[in-house]
Amino acid sequence: MKAGKILAGVLVAIGVVAFLSVIIVKEVNQAIILQFGDPKRIIMKPGLNFKIPFIQRSTKLWNKYC
Repeated sequence: MKAGKILAGVLVAIGVVAFLSVIIVKEVNQAIILQFGDPKRIIMKPGLNFKIPFIQRSTKLWNKYC
């Protein structure tokens, strides 16, 4: 019983980290990945991208031609 609760907590923690590490860029957007406020990379192609959770954050930009 106790091992099941611990396993459930670990699975929830892994799920949260996985959810926070994914960024989806749409066709009309671009994204900048910032690490502690410094730009690390620019994502210009649409699709699924990854970042380091709790260290990097993403900012989405709109394309001016849409």
